[in-house]
Amino acid sequence: MVDRDKNDVARPVGSRGFTLIEILAALLLLSVGVTGVMGVLASGIRTEQSGELIRDASRLALAVRDQLAHDGRLGAAHEPLPKGISDGRHPDYPFLTYEVAFEGDPDLGSQVLVTITVKWLERGEAMDDEYRFFMSREYTLARRIQAAREKDARKYEGK
Repeated sequence: MVDRDKNDVARPVGSRGFTLIEILAALLLLSVGVTGVMGVLASGIRTEQSGELIRDASRLALAVRDQLAHDGRLGAAHEPLPKGISDGRHPDYPFLTYEVAFEGDPDLGSQVLVTITVKWLERGEAMDDEYRFFMSREYTLARRIQAAREKDARKYEGK
């Protein structure tokens, strides 16, 4: 059986379509779902950015440690501990600053506890992370070779 509406359109009996209220209810449910998904995405993006900053802080601490070892900045075991570094910057990490502190313990001999504190701003809030390494107070091979050459040069100059 076929009904005809006032526009003379044929429709099956009992078929009326959606009302305006049903369409608005469906749109409301859809908007609530989309809003929830957008909130989860925004939270995920913030978490990823925070993770990247922590990863960069860790990489900066390792770079500073390697630079200290390469430069022979810790000196020899019989020398006094070097002064710390404050407000240090690295060109590869422009948004991060670092501080370095040295602690020596006579029981550890030539070992020094190096504390590197990396600082940054995250969403306007000051953040920091601390990294600790035991490092040897022996000169690197390159530094020992240089010292030996200087010693030999002074020895020959004296003759």
